[in-house]
Amino acid sequence: MSTFSCVESVLESKIDDEIVLMSLDDGYYFALDEIGSSIWELLQVRPSSLVELCQELVKEYDITEVQCQSETHIFLQDLVEQGLIKETILD
Repeated sequence: MSTFSCVESVLESKIDDEIVLMSLDDGYYFALDEIGSSIWELLQVRPSSLVELCQELVKEYDITEVQCQSETHIFLQDLVEQGLIKETILD
């Protein structure tokens, strides 16, 4: 199982229901939609697994657990590749 957490070298600014991120390492900006912003805010509270994130997201949004896990996994991997979050693999 993996947990995901925010990288410290990222600045954020909330605009309405969206969050804009700036990577201090490369100077790029990233805009997160409402659901992406919810995921970011959950990770700001504490590192979380995909399952833990989806348990919270299905309470808030009209999405199935299976769809949530599929789409959230892709989103998390994209954030990892962009250097905005880190993945820690647990034994």
